[in-house]
Amino acid sequence: MAHAARVRGLNRIDLSSDSPPDLVIEIDVARSSLDKLPIYAALVVPEVWRYQADRVYVYRLVNSSYVEVDQSEVLPGLTSMQLTTFAQEGLWESRQAWQQRIHNWAHETRVD
Repeated sequence: MAHAARVRGLNRIDLSSDSPPDLVIEIDVARSSLDKLPIYAALVVPEVWRYQADRVYVYRLVNSSYVEVDQSEVLPGLTSMQLTTFAQEGLWESRQAWQQRIHNWAHETRVD
């Protein structure tokens, strides 16, 4: 994660002077989060994950706007399909089993 090291340990993050987050996760329940994408683009957030209607969408910042992509660059190897599967499994699995499944996936697909 490109910006994590620059803000790690800070008690407060000031987006006017500190690095933006590497990733924003939006969950659409009552209304769409698509109107927030220009705000994140202005902050230069490289990636947005959006969960809407039982699916996770991954958006990558390209030339000041977001385009939908199939795979995360923030967490290489993680696809929108895998994110959707994790989200759906989290609805019916116990929290411990769900966390173990994600841990196992991360361990098996570690990218150097």
